[in-house]
Amino acid sequence: MFLNDETFDFSDSMVAELAEMVNSGFICYIHLKTKKIKTVLIADDGFDYDDEDDLNAKDLREIEEDRMNFAKLDKPTSREGYEIMEEFAQQVSNRRAQEALYNALDGRRPFRNFKDTVDRYGAVRQE
Repeated sequence: MFLNDETFDFSDSMVAELAEMVNSGFICYIHLKTKKIKTVLIADDGFDYDDEDDLNAKDLREIEEDRMNFAKLDKPTSREGYEIMEEFAQQVSNRRAQEALYNALDGRRPFRNFKDTVDRYGAVRQE
């Protein structure tokens, strides 16, 4: 499930933190009623749900037992990521920065170039 801001009212800093967690390999679950966030790191070799020492075991059991009330926050697909960058570029008021962002999207390695362009025009992050 790819959640949007119409579903949940999170601060910009919370959205940034969630995005960072997802991009770092964590799986994030959001309780639909309480809006409480559970993050778990999934290792390649999996988890032993019976291992009480596993930091994720408790959260994973809670999620499993209450599956209907948790939404998994998936990492956006490449296409969704590209669309997010396009929407971001549309909202930038600085025309020079906006043009640079569109150029970054049109070239090779659009994700890297877009990030570098945002870094170069730091003020666009605040918009």
